[in-house]
Amino acid sequence: MVAISCSAELYLGRLFGAEGFEKLVALKVIHSHLTEQEEFVKMFIDEARLASRIDHPNVAHILELGKVEQTHFIAMEYVNGESLVAILRKTRPDPRIAARIIADAAAGLHAAHELHNDEGELLNVVHRDVSPQNIIISYTGATKVIDFGVARARGSLHTTQGELKGKLAYMAPEQFKDTKRVDRRSDIFALGIVLFEASTRRRLFKAATEADQISKVLFHNITPPSAVFPEYPQELETIVMRALERDMADRFQTAQEMQLALEKYLANSGDPVLPSDVGKFMRDCFEERIGEKKRLLQQADISDVSEVMDAQLISGLSLPQASMGSLLRKRQRKTLLGVAGLLTLAALGVGLTLTLFNGGASDAKVALTADAKVVVSPDQRLIADTAPELITISVTATPLSAKLVLNGKAVKNPLKIEQPKSAGQSLLEISAPGYKSRKIEIPHERSGGWVIALNRDKPAKRVKRRRGKKKKKGKLGDADILASPYD
Repeated sequence: MVAISCSAELYLGRLFGAEGFEKLVALKVIHSHLTEQEEFVKMFIDEARLASRIDHPNVAHILELGKVEQTHFIAMEYVNGESLVAILRKTRPDPRIAARIIADAAAGLHAAHELHNDEGELLNVVHRDVSPQNIIISYTGATKVIDFGVARARGSLHTTQGELKGKLAYMAPEQFKDTKRVDRRSDIFALGIVLFEASTRRRLFKAATEADQISKVLFHNITPPSAVFPEYPQELETIVMRALERDMADRFQTAQEMQLALEKYLANSGDPVLPSDVGKFMRDCFEERIGEKKRLLQQADISDVSEVMDAQLISGLSLPQASMGSLLRKRQRKTLLGVAGLLTLAALGVGLTLTLFNGGASDAKVALTADAKVVVSPDQRLIADTAPELITISVTATPLSAKLVLNGKAVKNPLKIEQPKSAGQSLLEISAPGYKSRKIEIPHERSGGWVIALNRDKPAKRVKRRRGKKKKKGKLGDADILASPYD
């Protein structure tokens, strides 16, 4: 079985070398149907180029970027462990263990944020997809930040200005209002969400629709962890709430600053929490799963390495050309023959990200009306007027694939409008396949933030649930046991 991410398939492989050398690696291969799409290929290459420059123990290392005919692949460090998602599906970590994991993740993010090019210029890297899915913890207790596939940096081959990148539930408010303002502090907001969820096992911005999700991030009061668990450590709550400040100037200004605050909390709250302590927690939590992984790896067939094709190595590192097997043959057999025989991984499933945990307090009603009218928060202005003669209006439409036309000209979603204050107005047309189109008149009287949701063209029919005995859950299959941490 093949592991699926939004633009790539993922595999677990063995790299062979001289004198019986073997090493497990993760192999990320761009989807065959995307090999002809220039933007996806550029994003894929950017991920490898960027991540390979980051040399830090808390960032998964890139070993190689290569190409077989028209198919690109990335060989990367395989982290033998679990994603933070898998941990939270199983248990609530002790807050000090959660703090140790997030402090290490912050250290890895800071290394990415501080990345410079060969000329010494700061690349202004922003991960833009910090989430429990992209933090991996090994069974020995090492924390790794992964997946720079939608990261933004100076010198990238692809450009994404005006486009939303990442998971809605882990985006900072500025990502919905003005993507040009996004910087390292946006990653800090996302890391604050992850810290909240890792230490409470509750979703912070859980919502049923995209519009509700955006509305919660932008307008709703942020629930302090102590509202969920009264015994929650006060010093840790202060760190969480500072990372979640909607005003970027009030947050931690660097990931390292957040890391140091977490280290201080750990020092003040008891004995040191080391990676070895995290490792013990992981082994206790996943004892059965670790054993099953070993069994499957021992059963993996590594004998079929025939018909090996040469791979064009783009990055020029040390991976032997002959180690990459025929990707074309893999397409028919669903087995990748390269890197001396590969064992495929199963997908965790992006669809599960909205239902990671059970429970979670809702601090307010969703701000959108049933007939999807425009909603403006009069009490919480997204962007305050900076001068009487200039106004700033941000508009986010859902679904996020909706096309926006402002005064007859196509514009990006989300949209930012800056212009002098006046009695005039602009006409915004919104459309999306399967939804009823809308025309909105936007007044030029004051600054503010708008969330606009389209209604579906034909409401989906309700399916009646049959009452009966609940279906028993079966045991984890091989696909589940080897679930990829890289999706």
